[in-house]
Amino acid sequence: MMLCSHCNKTLNDNLKFCTACGRPVYADLKEKFGFGRFVYLNIYAFLLLASSISVLCIPGYKISLFLYVLQIFLSIYLLKTCRQLFSTWQDKKRKYFLLVQRNRIKFCAYSFEKFMKAPCGRLLTRVVLKDIRQSGRYAYLKKRYCSSFWSQFSFFFKTKTTITIYKKYY
Repeated sequence: MMLCSHCNKTLNDNLKFCTACGRPVYADLKEKFGFGRFVYLNIYAFLLLASSISVLCIPGYKISLFLYVLQIFLSIYLLKTCRQLFSTWQDKKRKYFLLVQRNRIKFCAYSFEKFMKAPCGRLLTRVVLKDIRQSGRYAYLKKRYCSSFWSQFSFFFKTKTTITIYKKYY
């Protein structure tokens, strides 16, 4: 269930227009997704793209063939990761709308928990908090959900994998 951003009527999740006022449900939010927002939320992908290009600009072939091959593989890996990050744009928009919907009327810190554990998620959290006029809550979320620097290296010791599968029933 979600709320209309104009009249606050409770609506089903699949509606595109409010049944009470007739306005588009996310019209005011969709206008905010311009090129600037795209660049900000994909800053890590742009950094990887720049890194890949700079790796290719190094004249490794002048030093050795091995370094040249390593340079090409590193560049391909960076480009592949960059493409994967850019391909999540639609998913980021969907998560943005869900977070705004959950937190527009009443702030729910637990809804940001999984986003605060990754750099890209923290960027999304900042954008959502800014748009719902709760920017001051970011420090609280960071203190509550972000781990320390050394705990980021815990994958050397123990790894936990969580898989979530969403299935639509028609």
